[in-house]
Order: sequence, then structure tokens, then C-alpha cells
Amino acid sequence: MKNSKILSILILGAILIGVGWVFLYKYQAKNGIEPNNSSSSMSPIFYDLKVWLPDTSWSVPTKTSEQTMYGDLKGEQSTAQITTKQASVNPFENVKAMNDLGYQQDLNLAAGGPGSSVWGYKKTEGNMMQIVTFSYNTAPSYNNPNEPLQFNCPCKTTLKVFVSDPFNEKQ
Repeated sequence: MKNSKILSILILGAILIGVGWVFLYKYQAKNGIEPNNSSSSMSPIFYDLKVWLPDTSWSVPTKTSEQTMYGDLKGEQSTAQITTKQASVNPFENVKAMNDLGYQQDLNLAAGGPGSSVWGYKKTEGNMMQIVTFSYNTAPSYNNPNEPLQFNCPCKTTLKVFVSDPFNEKQ
């Protein structure tokens, strides 16, 4: 009798673990995450993009570098293509989520112009810093070097998110 209770508990535990793995696998597949990749080091920001812009198909983050006021930083980026009704795009990050992750807006990372903009956040822990930049770039419909850019929307707009590797801020 005692052995059958232990066996029942072990079987129930194995079933619960199996069901948990199935749910995890389905969640990852639904959100475009390959279950067997090395995404365990992927920034939570890349996961959050799928929540912040649920109808947008983001690329798998790739290793790259980006020139910033803090230097040429290594990190990862993800991009997406969207169609917009105007040449500008509202900021698409969740400020509260960024703050909850320890990031604060950094106006030194902000710049903009016709059909494009970049803005960013930084996080400092000890003497290490990490930055995140968000940007968009709208393709002009008319691009004559002697005249202002023209946008006849709907427009094709590229969104980009760059997350730097942590770096020593004293560099």
C-alpha cells in the first residue's frame, strides 16, 4: 500500500513536469522563440518586444556593434518592418518595463530628423553600464538631394532595437 502511494506520487510528478515542458515549448513557439537555441542570454527586452508590439514580426536578435556617444559598442539587435500611415512612429517601448529592468532614459542617446528617430536608455551597476537604443527609419517616397525628403504614406518603416553588452563606463 505504501509503495503504491509513492509510485502514484512519482507518476503524478512526472506527468506535471511533462505538462510543464509542453506549455513552455508552446509558449516559446507562439512567441517566435526557438526552444533549443542559446537564447538564455538574450535580453528580456527582446522578449518584451513581442508584448509591446504584438502584431509585429521581429527578427531573431543578432550580434552586431553600434556607434554611440559611449563608443563603438558590441551587442545584439532585432529589427522589424512595418507599414505606417505617417512618416513618424511613436516610441514603442514600455517605459515602466524599462525602469523595472533598471534602465533610465538617456537624452544623450536621442536624435531625430525627417522620417527617423533614435532614443535610448542606460543602466549602471557598479562601474558597468549597458545601453538600449530604439529607433525607426521610414523610407522616403522621393529622395532628390536638392529638395526636402518626401513621404507619401502608407510608408515602409524599419524598427530597430539594440541592446549593448555590459561595458566598463570608465573606458
